[in-house]
Amino acid sequence: MKKNKRILEGVVVSNKMQKTAVVRVDTFKIHKTYKKRFKWSKNYKIHDENNKCRPGDIVSFLECRPLSKTKRFTLKQIIKEKNENIDDIVLKDDVSKILNKKQNDVSNQEEATQS
Repeated sequence: MKKNKRILEGVVVSNKMQKTAVVRVDTFKIHKTYKKRFKWSKNYKIHDENNKCRPGDIVSFLECRPLSKTKRFTLKQIIKEKNENIDDIVLKDDVSKILNKKQNDVSNQEEATQS
């Protein structure tokens, strides 16, 4: 008899272990008494055979047989990769533009005071 396996999606929090990644899955629950919605997070350890996951990646993973004391899921696919290099380049470009603009403003003010 085949059992339906759960498929979950989450964000990779850590990949510091060999062939293992920690993934955070966020869900919303409703409080029984107050009927207010709140965020609920749970961390899962997943098996990542090739160590492809990086922190910040969005991944989907599915339930499997117990692989260790705490690992019960395997990586299915990486949905979206976090590209840190592009973010850093954009940030550095923005900072350099701001600094150049300030230097130009200062030099324009000095020229105006000298005239």
